[in-house]
Amino acid sequence: MSVRSGSTGGGAVAIAVVAVAIAVVAVVAIVAVAPAGRAPASLAHPQSF
Repeated sequence: MSVRSGSTGGGAVAIAVVAVAIAVVAVVAIVAVAPAGRAPASLAHPQSF
């Protein structure tokens, strides 16, 4: 581990980035799953993206 003078701030930024990434993934998953019943087959397979 490389310790920098701004390690605390960097850690907070890293945690925030991870939290945002998790939120984005959750929203994408919800949007992909919610309309799956009535969406075209091409839109019901998010892994194609």
